[in-house]
Amino acid sequence: MTTKIYPSCSHCQREFRPGDFWNGANYCRGLFLFETLLHHDSPATTWELCQETGMPYADAGRAMLKLREYSLVTFDKEERPGGGERFRYCPVTDKPTYLRFANALERAAKLPQP
Repeated sequence: MTTKIYPSCSHCQREFRPGDFWNGANYCRGLFLFETLLHHDSPATTWELCQETGMPYADAGRAMLKLREYSLVTFDKEERPGGGERFRYCPVTDKPTYLRFANALERAAKLPQP
């Protein structure tokens, strides 16, 4: 028997299991990916972060959009050889920007859970 261990949120300790959702889930996932990016020496794509963390791509994509919304990441656009674009992300370590995101995470976590 194999047991899959999923990454979890440093804020609420919930595991990021595929298909799980709760109020604030994208903030939690964003926080996790932000913390992961802080330990990277170079920019990373959403796909690379998924491979490293085990987080499902769809969940990571929504989390990265949340980080972009709160300006917690900068990104460079790259053209893919087969067509389309991909983005490489770097964390923004500006304290007021991070605090605005952290406050939004707290508010979302206090909402009634589904």
